[in-house]
Order: sequence, then structure tokens, then C-alpha cells
Amino acid sequence: MPSRGTARDQGLEFDAGMPICLYGLPESVVMPRPQKHARLRAPKSAARLELAPDAELQAAARVAAQLAGAPIAFVALLDADSSGRPAVKACVGADARRLDARYALRAHQPGSALAVVVEALDDDGQSGAMPFVADAPRLRFYAGAPILDAQGAPLGTLGVLDIVPRGLDGGQRAGLRDLAGIVRLALQARRQLGDLAREATHDPLTGLANRKPFEAALRVELHHSMRTGEPFALLRLSVDGICDIRNGFGHADADAALREVAARIAARVRLGDVLARLGGDEFAIVMRHGAATAAEVLAARVVDAVRQPLALADGAPVGVRVCIGIAAYTDEIESAAALQAQAEQALESARRDYDRRWSFFGRRFDGAALRLVDGAAAAPEPPTPG
Repeated sequence: MPSRGTARDQGLEFDAGMPICLYGLPESVVMPRPQKHARLRAPKSAARLELAPDAELQAAARVAAQLAGAPIAFVALLDADSSGRPAVKACVGADARRLDARYALRAHQPGSALAVVVEALDDDGQSGAMPFVADAPRLRFYAGAPILDAQGAPLGTLGVLDIVPRGLDGGQRAGLRDLAGIVRLALQARRQLGDLAREATHDPLTGLANRKPFEAALRVELHHSMRTGEPFALLRLSVDGICDIRNGFGHADADAALREVAARIAARVRLGDVLARLGGDEFAIVMRHGAATAAEVLAARVVDAVRQPLALADGAPVGVRVCIGIAAYTDEIESAAALQAQAEQALESARRDYDRRWSFFGRRFDGAALRLVDGAAAAPEPPTPG
């Protein structure tokens, strides 16, 4: 068996965040902590692992190490992106940045939800060439329990490693599988909490912010401007034509049209501005650090984007239009409600005069008329016979 000095200096850096003994060594021999200078040499690609450790997953790894009597335990999860590659999210007894994530895949065998145990890694055809098996610290034992969702799809792996060949008894195998199930439940609860939090602040149809974060952003920006005098603007938007699409083509086409309109508006707002759906066909934009002229430029961009014909599911082109009311912060504004009232008044003025697609509270806008593009007229003309 290699000495613990050899294992630390040439291979994985064992960690004694909790006192874990090497299997087969006296209980008084525990793994030393990694040196600080080794952490400073970590590659930049491992930056995401420098985040605060996940307490729940770290706890699961510690219990797995104790359960199996192994010096190393880890939890690896499949990334949510399209790559589906595993990433080590928690690890005890070793530096997670140096643990090859392919150990997570070893536990997933087709048609099996049971723990996979490899008693001699150097004799295993799938693992013999992996890092830290052929070279120091010469890992010899692996056990992994797949973490599966309720439908049996893989989420990740709970695994343990050792530098001596060995096995697991029936109770240890069952315990590892049960612990993987507990990790799945913890991940499921976390996802549900995240979904609930998102539902509380986002519109389910368009994915935009809802009224709650909009009002919070408006208050923050108002207080900032009151302290500094820096200008900002509030834009209230009303989309006309969605109800006609709903009545003529159905709810699905109307919802699709509203999502497309929301996406077009979102593509025109600046980074840092807050776009929200307030309900129905009503939207609002908190334009941070924006003067009146900048708000008019944004309004023109939004009008131009929305006035382009929309294509329904069957390809039929339809047209919608947007009216915009703009209110800019001044020293006379004393509350968010007052600014919203001005934006609402400007919106009502814009609704009364469709030749001017937006209205600025307190003055008349004399720019060029921006009229709705009629959907039928915008349809492509048939080719001329030839």
C-alpha cells in the first residue's frame, strides 16, 4: 500500500475536513489537509468549484464515506446544459478539482439502478486507464450509486473510492443506494423551491418579470434619483390586437403572439432596464439612467419591432400595435405612484391618437407618424406569371 505521503504528493490531495481514515490503516492515521499553495495553483477552468460548498451534498458525501469506510466520497451531477457532462459538486477526502468526473459515469449501467462496485480498478477494463488508477495514488476500489429522477433518468452519482482493493457488504450497498435516493429527494425539493420562487416573480406565459419585481425596481430607481438627481424614465405599454387574435384564431395563437411580442420588446430594452408584464396585454419598462430623449429612442425601437407582422401557426400574417406612455423623473415627483399615474395618463393619450404611437407626459411629441402595418397588406405578393 502506498504511504499517505506518496498519495498526497503525487496524486489526489486528501482532505481532513472531517477525520476519515484510510481503509485498512490504523484509526489514528487520518489524511492531512491540503496545502494552501496547492489551491492557489488551481487552473482557471475550475473556478466554478471555488464557490461555497453545497452543504447538503457535502453532508451526503461525508455520510457515504463513513458508511463505506472509504477515504474518498463524492457527489457528481449532470450539467443542466445540452452537454450533459458530469461535474463533481461535492467531495470529501480529496480535492474535487482533480477528481476525474468520468468516475460519475461508471455507476450508470443500462437497465440498472443498483450500486456498481469495482473491487479492483486496475483489473477493470473500463477504469484501468483512468487517472489515479494507473498512476499515483493508484486507486483500487470504486463504488457508485446512480442518482435517478422519478422517471429513472440519470441525475448524477454518489460514489466512494479507496486505494486498496476491497468490496462492500450487502448492508453497505443498500445504504449507498438509499443515500443516493435521499440526494435525489433533496435535489427535487430544491428544484421545487426554485420553481416556486420564480413563479412568484415571473410571468408564466412570457417569462418576463411580473408586477412585484417591477414595483421593487421602480422604488429603487426612484430613491436613487431622489438622492442623486440622475434621470430615469418609466414606460407603460399596451398591446392592441391580441384579443382579436384570441377571438378569431384561438387561445393558443393569441398566447404565441403575446410571447413573440414580449420577446421583441425584450430584445430592444437595454441591459439593466427592467421589462415586466403587468397582466393581460399591459407591459412596463423601468429605464434606468435614461433621460427623456433616450426614452423616446427606446419607444421608437419598440414600436418598430412590434409593428412588424406576426406569423400564426398556420403561417397567416397578422398585425398588432402597441401604445406607449412615457413619464420621466423630475424633482416634482415624490412617489412611485405619482410617476406611474403620469405614465398612465400619457398612455391614455397615446391610445386616443394612433398616428402617434407614444405620448410623453407634459408635452406633445411631434415626430413622424408610425402607423400599424396591416397584416393582410404585409403578406407577400404572388409571383408574376412568366
